[in-house]
Parts: sequence; structure tokens; C-alpha cells
Amino acid sequence: MLVRDMLSYVNSSRYNIRWESTYNGGMDSICRGYPDVVLLDYHLGDRNGLDLLRDLKASDYGVPVILLTGQGTYELDMEAMRAGAADYLMKNEVNPALLERTIRYVLERSRAEEAIKKSQRALRLLYAQLLYSQENERKRIALVLHETLCQSLAAMKLLVDDLRDRADHESSSSRTLRELSGMMYQAIEETANLVRNLRPPVLDDVGILAAVSWIIREFRKAHPHIRIRERIPIEENEIDESLRIVIYRVLQEVLTNVTTHSEADRVDLSLGTEGNHIELIVKDNGRGFDPDSVLSSEEPCRSVGLRSMRERIQLSGGELEILTLPGSGTTIRVLWPKDDA
Repeated sequence: MLVRDMLSYVNSSRYNIRWESTYNGGMDSICRGYPDVVLLDYHLGDRNGLDLLRDLKASDYGVPVILLTGQGTYELDMEAMRAGAADYLMKNEVNPALLERTIRYVLERSRAEEAIKKSQRALRLLYAQLLYSQENERKRIALVLHETLCQSLAAMKLLVDDLRDRADHESSSSRTLRELSGMMYQAIEETANLVRNLRPPVLDDVGILAAVSWIIREFRKAHPHIRIRERIPIEENEIDESLRIVIYRVLQEVLTNVTTHSEADRVDLSLGTEGNHIELIVKDNGRGFDPDSVLSSEEPCRSVGLRSMRERIQLSGGELEILTLPGSGTTIRVLWPKDDA
């Protein structure tokens, strides 16, 4: 009655008020009617307003909530904000003007937050489409390079080798052909490496486990001073096809960060299952870093890689956990739900 009476003095807006006196009644009313704003008392019978706030937040209901209470303490104020309250009013301080202004404020803020969420969803969708297009383009370019340039270079090298074998071994022509053959071999190797970096054929031809084994072998060859130990207790058919390229790209980024930034000499890698999840863990004994500092773009080059990896993981339904401190090494843990979960 007091709220209804106060709002009756407001000429700028009209309000339809529905009253509920219990937690269950309030929750049912919110779920069925989806009101524009909720004025919430702290006392709701057996439960309190903070319980309702937390449950609304957990249920992802975006309705703004103003908590009304007679207990004006800083601790309760902060607890209400953490629980998801849009604002907090003391009952003995409320008047028509303050109530109307608070309702208007939280509604405007709620609309602004919803607009931001829509923009973020649109950006995430665009980013997902860009990643999809990028992977398709990588695959197309890798296929073209493999089936045209690599094969043409290999055929030309065979012809050069044949001419070299027929020429006088002591002649300048033979020496030139040997040099040309060596240069062509190097070009073939560099093109093959480019193909593998764009889209490793083993990933599409054999599968993610073979691709992981390949990237570990390449890591050992390129960085013999870093000891890498792998544990892969998982079968190929346990990993969804759409997830395989994600795992490969995440592993590629993590190992690049190890060699570029960590100064580690030991890496432990695990790809397996944890409950109803696929779990990837990469742990190094390097110098560690401050994730907040890196992700706040104080190190732009590294920030791009970490942000891209995090976005790729989130878009694929996974969760990323980074455990690190300066001087204490780094553990990257990623969990993806299994399809049969």
C-alpha cells in the first residue's frame, strides 16, 4: 500500500503493481510475468530477498531488482550488490521522488546493459564466423600448396637430378645442377612446413591424436633444450570432429607461448577425460606471468594470442583456466563437455 501510494504521486509514468508476500510467490510471479522491475523486501518468510536475488541471477533472469530494507548496513548493501541487486533503498528514507528516480535509473541501466549484451552476442557470432572462414581458407590454401606447388617442385627436382646424373660430375653444369637441386629441396621443405602450419594434413587424414603427436615431435626437433612429456589417455572417437581443430589450435598457441615467453625447460602435456569432459592440460616450469596484466594489453602481442585462444575455447563450449604467478610456472587447463555428457 505504501509503494502504491508513493507511485500514485508520479505523473510521468503509470505503474501496474503485483504484490507477492513470499519467496515462492515472488519467484513464480517473476517467472510467469517477467516484470520490468522488482521491488524486493529483505524479509520473505522462511527465506530472504538475497536468496531470491541469487536464484534469479543463477537462472539468468535479466529483470532489474531494487532491494528495500530497514537494515541499513554497509555489509548488507555490498552483499545485495554482489547478489545482483540493481540498487538498494532504505525504507525509512524512501519518498515518491526517490522511488520514481531509482526505478527510472535501474530501467535505463538495464536497457543499456541489454543493448551491450546484444552487441557482445553479435560480436561473438561474427568472431565465430570469422574463425570458421579462416579455417576453411587455411585448409583451401594448404590443399592448393600441397597439390600444386609442392608436387610441381618435386617433379622439377626429379628432372634436375636426372640432368645432374647425366652430366659430367666435374663440369660446372653439374655443380650448378647440384646447387639448384639443393635449393629446390629446401623450397619443398619450406612449402611443406607452410602447409603443415596452415592446416596439417595429418589432422584431416588421420585425426587429432596423430596431429598432437606430430606437433610434439616438431616441438622436440625445434627446441631440443626443452623436455616435453606427454600423456594422452583418450581415443580418437571420444573427441567430436568439430572440436579437433580447436584442440590443435589451442595446443599450438600454448606451445608457442612456452617457447616465446616462458623460459621453461620442462613441459608436461596431457589430453584425456575428466568426468564428462575432455581435458587438456599444459604445464611448464617457466617464469610465469600475471594474466591480468597480459590480458589488459600491457603486452599487446601476447594479449592477442591469449584473447584469441580464450575466445576460441569459449565459442567451442569450453572453459579456460590459467594458473600462474610470476616465477612459479604456468598451467593451462581447458575443459570441453563431451557430446554424450
